[in-house]
Amino acid sequence: QKTQSGAVHLANAFQMTNILRAIKEDSERGRCYFPITELSVYSLEPQDWSDSNQMIAQRDRLLGYLNFFIDRTHYFYQAAWETFPDKFMVQLKPAKLMSDYYWGILKKIERSPMVVLNKRVQLGRFKKLQLLLSAYLQK
Repeated sequence: QKTQSGAVHLANAFQMTNILRAIKEDSERGRCYFPITELSVYSLEPQDWSDSNQMIAQRDRLLGYLNFFIDRTHYFYQAAWETFPDKFMVQLKPAKLMSDYYWGILKKIERSPMVVLNKRVQLGRFKKLQLLLSAYLQK
């Protein structure tokens, strides 16, 4: 039961990170995966993510919502790893590697949230290699 709950939390964290990292691509395709009810709290609409004039006019609101969404994504990562039973950590090594990868993307977005309006956020080759090496060396 706990493992399943942790997996759901981790899946939510991955999905939310993917939503954040691909805002530009999605908006170019006319897609917005943010809940409209949440956007309305910030007086935003789905088209605000694709209209460059709106992005400038709504900058503070967009940034406020991005920070809210980032904070919520943090919650799901934390909840996942607090929920998984210790006895399954060896079996969860691949999930941990994926988690570290997506966490790295989230942290990169967190340092400069508005970057997602201009490009897809990715980790560089060196960071990916570092994560793989770290996972390999962990007991």
